[in-house]
Amino acid sequence: MPRVRHGSHAPLSPGELRCVISWALMRRLRGEGAARRPRTTGSGRGDGARHGGGGTDMELERYAPRLLLWLAEHAEGRGDVPVDCADFRSWQLIQQPVLDALVDHLTGLGFIRPYEGVGGGDGCVVLLEPSGAEQARRLQRRREDDTERARYAQDAVLEWLRVHRGRPPFRLVDFYDSPHVFFLGTALTQNEVEQAVTHLETVGLLERTTDLLRVELTTDGRDFVWSGSRLDEYVRHWRERRDAPSPTVVQVTYSVQLGPAELGLLVERLAPELGLDADALDELLHLSGQLAGRPALPGDPANGGTTDGTTDGSTGGNTPDPSRPGVLTRIRDLVGSASGGAVKSMLEDVVAQVVRSSLGM
Repeated sequence: MPRVRHGSHAPLSPGELRCVISWALMRRLRGEGAARRPRTTGSGRGDGARHGGGGTDMELERYAPRLLLWLAEHAEGRGDVPVDCADFRSWQLIQQPVLDALVDHLTGLGFIRPYEGVGGGDGCVVLLEPSGAEQARRLQRRREDDTERARYAQDAVLEWLRVHRGRPPFRLVDFYDSPHVFFLGTALTQNEVEQAVTHLETVGLLERTTDLLRVELTTDGRDFVWSGSRLDEYVRHWRERRDAPSPTVVQVTYSVQLGPAELGLLVERLAPELGLDADALDELLHLSGQLAGRPALPGDPANGGTTDGTTDGSTGGNTPDPSRPGVLTRIRDLVGSASGGAVKSMLEDVVAQVVRSSLGM
């Protein structure tokens, strides 16, 4: 770094100012390939928003690509057409030391060379080098690349919020007066800035006030701008989290409309799957037969018969009413005594529903 006088409030001489400006530009104005580049939010491009940048540095960096493109336009891309940079200084209203530093820097990068013919000699008349013409074409392509402009706008808004002094939320209109608004020497449009703000709000990095006039970083946004992470990586992880499938718990319940007879047929069919002992299974089959409407077998007390081949007189010689609560309750108890499994769970639910229905519940 050039030596600067300390302890004095005297203004720098034109030569000293030119030296300081030239040193600052040497770190920034190529756009790629610098040996040391400050950490940036997002893609790490060398133009525009950067961490730790000062206003003067950012104001200056917009002029180098602008000057190179201006020279390429006025030289029509040719290397044999001398161009006077004094016209650029008048157009941009910049001081002569700033112009001298810009010319020195572009010369040092091999993009231009001094014109030594008639009218040259003061350093302001230059010729475009082939590498300068190629760099100008590349810069122009980048200027017209909507994707790159959008990425820069997002990075620039985040960086502007990071370095903004004062108490948030900040007026978005102030962004347009900041150096961050310039991309390769041209200002972002209002539509580009609005799209960037909307995108950053969507991914949770900033939030707007209800009137949409002020913005501020969210907690995630503050963590992000100080982390040095890339914006595209953050957005990728954010989308993965958003689109990740959430665990789903499926609870199966049985809701059936069965009468006692249909329940008897169902229990008869599934009883052998319950794993009951022989006596319990035999009783369950008899009771389910009653529900299904089958008559009691002679000599089968479990089915309401008697040992002499007649039916139980309590029913007047007919099969006991299979829908009476006692029969359903006994079936429920027998099913509940099974060892377990899906058949038991399903029958327990179905029997319970039929019992509630028979009781008018």
